[in-house]
Amino acid sequence: MNIGQLYLDQRLHAIAMRYFEEGMRIFQLELGMDHPDAAVCIYNFGVINEALSDDESSLKNYLEAIRVFKATGSSDKTATLAFALHNVAVIYTRRQDYTTALRYMEEAFELKAVALGPNHSETAASKYWIGTMHLELGDDEAAITDFKEALKVRVASLGTDHRDVANTLFGLGKVHFRREEFHEGIDCILENLRVLQMFECDEEE
Repeated sequence: MNIGQLYLDQRLHAIAMRYFEEGMRIFQLELGMDHPDAAVCIYNFGVINEALSDDESSLKNYLEAIRVFKATGSSDKTATLAFALHNVAVIYTRRQDYTTALRYMEEAFELKAVALGPNHSETAASKYWIGTMHLELGDDEAAITDFKEALKVRVASLGTDHRDVANTLFGLGKVHFRREEFHEGIDCILENLRVLQMFECDEEE
């Protein structure tokens, strides 16, 4: 399975899938399907299928992995469970089912805060998505709080000149404009553009 992870990290999805399938076959024979290590394999199937733009298959993989993780209650797999919940929420966001997406993302955020800490960039990523979902659902008050919290952690953990910080500023700016807080909105968008222009200059060099 570790070999499969190496190929997955290199985005060699077809090769990675073969190794994970072999690992899954071994887990089925030796440990059974409802084992945390089997759930990790199933989760990685989901990652590969999502990378291949097969949301239907990846959603089934993630939901099955979540079922097994929760059934086994393995505390050392909490972070992977959180990532599975996060990815399910993102798929539902692409489907514009924001209510379902929000439910999964809030659970992912809570688990990441426990497993990784509240000031981890991955925890902030879930908070950012929660803000996006609240924005789509028309809850501007919640969205602005979410984006500000995500921005604080992302700046602290990633620095001011990072794409994730730029994305958070853009989301925050959208909320300010919708609330007719134009001065704050313009400040957010200008800072967003400043960061993005840095990356454009780096790519041109």
